[in-house]
Amino acid sequence: MRLCILLTAATGCLFSGLLAQEVRMGAHVGSTDHELLGDPTGLGVALGMQINDRVGLRVGYERSSASFESVGSTCIGLVFPGQDCAAERRADDARMGAIILAVPIAVVRAERLTVSLVPGARDGWVSSNQEGQRTGRSRSAEKDMYGLELGGEVRVRPWGSIPIHMTIGGSLTSLHPWRSEFIADGYSPFERDVDLSRVEVTVSAVW
Repeated sequence: MRLCILLTAATGCLFSGLLAQEVRMGAHVGSTDHELLGDPTGLGVALGMQINDRVGLRVGYERSSASFESVGSTCIGLVFPGQDCAAERRADDARMGAIILAVPIAVVRAERLTVSLVPGARDGWVSSNQEGQRTGRSRSAEKDMYGLELGGEVRVRPWGSIPIHMTIGGSLTSLHPWRSEFIADGYSPFERDVDLSRVEVTVSAVW
């Protein structure tokens, strides 16, 4: 994961000799335009700091998953005569993970409220496993993907002097495979771009 290495190096330089000013934990709900990924939900953690009064830096990690049913064939590649490739009910298990580097930019600031624009980049992976309910046959695929994203968030400090913040935000991301490949008589369903939208709620401690 080349982007992962770059993000880690950049973050290490910026955090070198500094203490983090924010630790975040949150949950998110997503939606994709890929039939094998569905609408994943998951959890994430992040570490952040302020570069100046308006601009911050945040690096985090998140995992998400989705389980659902679909209908279709589970055959892959060359189909031999007499092989049962008729449509069947399939149990789908989709997973996603990513390291995320974001740059929150405050556009509105009040005593207990901050509204920010949040551009960022992510480096991660997607995977899918399908199992046929009738045949018991399964097929799976995984792909490393990267993307740029644009988001926004509203952060409030509800309890005055207590340094706990609540944030709700959303983002749009276009994910691209690091490397495209064609497998003759194989299964490679993640060769196109994937659009991902997310809504996230987080709790953070700031000092």
